[in-house]
Amino acid sequence: MRAQIDNLPQKFIAKYIGRKSCRGLWGIQHTREPVDALVDDIRRLERGEDLPLVCLDVSIGGIGVAVHPRSRSRRAASHAGLLPLQFISYAVQDTRYSRIFAFIVLRELSSRARSTECHAYLCDSPLSARKLALSVALAFRLYERSLAGKPFRFTVDLRSPEELAAERANGKSKFSTTSSKSGSTALATEFDA
Repeated sequence: MRAQIDNLPQKFIAKYIGRKSCRGLWGIQHTREPVDALVDDIRRLERGEDLPLVCLDVSIGGIGVAVHPRSRSRRAASHAGLLPLQFISYAVQDTRYSRIFAFIVLRELSSRARSTECHAYLCDSPLSARKLALSVALAFRLYERSLAGKPFRFTVDLRSPEELAAERANGKSKFSTTSSKSGSTALATEFDA
């Protein structure tokens, strides 16, 4: 699956699956359980009930979410508005459900508490989910440049579901990382400015 994103902003239309608490800031292991639970939730939807249709606008400012005018869902997209990049720590095209794009949002970080949640969206195709992940990766890269060396850590996992399945089959649990300053393309990219 080849996709490339060269500029921002990028706009997408997807269905908002929902959000669930998660335990960590980075890594597919922290989106796995929430995404599985959200998929179970949508499998139990009543006949005729639909997920909210939303517009996603990915820019250096973050991920803007707005309810699409043609959304027929009675459910609310609970986080409409802008989710600034500073509060997004991890983003991925899901490995089990290739049409799902998920990301982790940091809701609270203090010396006493840390609260993170996973948000998931159902795209119309695996390619759209891939482009959404690539758009967020580009937003992070551009944001990192604007920081001029100030510390900021985020991860965008750009491995395809097929690559991740092959790694699991071979017993590899770690992914290779590449700093955004290297200029090379990586399957999984972790930025630590």
